[in-house]
Amino acid sequence: MKFMLPFAALMIASASFAVAEDKTPAGPTTKPTPVNKFCPVMLEDEIDPDVTVDYKGQTIAFCCSSCVKKFNADPEKYVAKMK
Repeated sequence: MKFMLPFAALMIASASFAVAEDKTPAGPTTKPTPVNKFCPVMLEDEIDPDVTVDYKGQTIAFCCSSCVKKFNADPEKYVAKMK
């Protein structure tokens, strides 16, 4: 029984240290800036910068997720409209 008390204290200290280690803040994350201001599918609608697709190294934004599905079906068709 005498040996259990120091062992328990050691286990609690180890657990506290491990938890403290996990609380290190992550580095800042930055979203890439979209190359367009208007949706390539719904040409008159402004983009939602949170609805994006990476296409050939460019971040393309859309007005909604439905447009992303249409874009993915034929990306070249919509990229041509952006130019």
